[in-house]
Amino acid sequence: MIVKILISFICITGLAKSSIIVTNSGPVLGKLVKDDNGVTYYAYQGIPYAESPEGELRFKPPVPKKKWLSVLNATEKGPICPQAEGHITREEMSEDCLKLNIVVPAKNETKLRPVFFYIHGGSFKSNTGNIDKYQPQWILEEDIIYVSINYRLGALGFLQLNMNEGSEQKEDAAGNAGIKDVILALKWIKNNIKKFGGSSITIGGQSSGAAMVHYLLLTEKSSGLFERAILKSGSATNFRFFSAYPKQHTFALAKELGFATDNIKVLMQNLINADVFDIIKAQENLYKNNRSIMRPFAPFLPCIEKKSSHAVLTKHPKNIIQSSIPQNVPILTGINSQEGLYMWPSVMEKTVQELKDNFTLCIPYDIEYPISSSNYRRLVTSISHLYFGGPDLNKWTLNNFFDLLSDTQYASSVDLWLRIHTSKTLSQPVFYYNLDFNGGLNFAKIIYNITHPGTAHADDLGYMFITDVTRSKIKDLDIKTRNTLKNTLTYLTNFIKFG
Repeated sequence: MIVKILISFICITGLAKSSIIVTNSGPVLGKLVKDDNGVTYYAYQGIPYAESPEGELRFKPPVPKKKWLSVLNATEKGPICPQAEGHITREEMSEDCLKLNIVVPAKNETKLRPVFFYIHGGSFKSNTGNIDKYQPQWILEEDIIYVSINYRLGALGFLQLNMNEGSEQKEDAAGNAGIKDVILALKWIKNNIKKFGGSSITIGGQSSGAAMVHYLLLTEKSSGLFERAILKSGSATNFRFFSAYPKQHTFALAKELGFATDNIKVLMQNLINADVFDIIKAQENLYKNNRSIMRPFAPFLPCIEKKSSHAVLTKHPKNIIQSSIPQNVPILTGINSQEGLYMWPSVMEKTVQELKDNFTLCIPYDIEYPISSSNYRRLVTSISHLYFGGPDLNKWTLNNFFDLLSDTQYASSVDLWLRIHTSKTLSQPVFYYNLDFNGGLNFAKIIYNITHPGTAHADDLGYMFITDVTRSKIKDLDIKTRNTLKNTLTYLTNFIKFG
């Protein structure tokens, strides 16, 4: 007990170069950081909230991390969950990636601070919550504690085989392991954040991270774990973030890996024994072979589970939204003016005629009319009139085309659930924004060299985080960009603080 008191004393007096917090799992060592802009904070990185999901734990719900006695060194970034290589290298990845990060403003403060628990995007198959990739200094300046996590992605997080016995779903590949990772991380934060000076928790995310937040709003398993929610450019009603046929995708993955068999138990064991990066390569092949500008595809996503003690989603998201509000909390949500612009690189690779030839694929996957059916053709005709003046597409412009992508892939699904949610008399307040700004920190436009007007999907990340692609631009921002940065941070952090 004396040791714990002394350790806690170090944390709240002065600016020591390191800090130890005694959590319910064990002591963790963080370090004092001062960035280029003079923002000073304590960073605790790579704190494990679950056992490594390897071997027989692969595809299963996460197992809480066993307690440790010695001081855990949390001064360096943790591993990133396995995914296709790109801006993240294989050397940075490990299956033992169920870690969280806590960043605390280094100000002498006696009162507890609000907490922002952020979930990264990446189509449920890529990206990371590590703070060197998306640096939260601007949020810290508002005296908010920042928390981010890594959770299982792709097949490792969302593969399902429905290995059920009777009416009870077994834990083996039951589905939604990635959602269960996030819930376990939230429980860890709920039980420990006061030790870091934190109080009320706001969960938030962008793109698939927003969809993950939405799934947390739709399950009883997250009850009592947060007070508010932020959803930026995403929802559980988006066809890009829900899998209607998870088992078929699992068999397709097995075939790609050379494990084709009708014996479920044998297949499951083969998947457990497979090299993790062979699984990643196989799922990327499935993704690339089914990729379409009109209907983006990802094979491993949240899905409906059979009822069990650990199931988080046993009904379709739309059915849940229509019938109830499992987590009725204040919500901040919105979209960017031209979300579909993120497809700019793919669009620019094709001619206008190629885009027109593929126009009949404009119907989202969740509208399951057979492509040869009269209903499908009528819907395509109706859409062609709405955006392009008729079936001949005589009024085709890039702007109209990106409007179509924006509406079908983002805006319509957000609008759908909000209309249903806000129609319920007992719903908590919902604040809805639309970001329409071309400025010096538009994240996606910088990465993809997008010159078309409008605010693309992920552009708003540049007005929330400091990133490798925006850092060099911060000192020379024009006045409009500076004002937009200030305003977007104000409404975001005010919501975190006050709801």
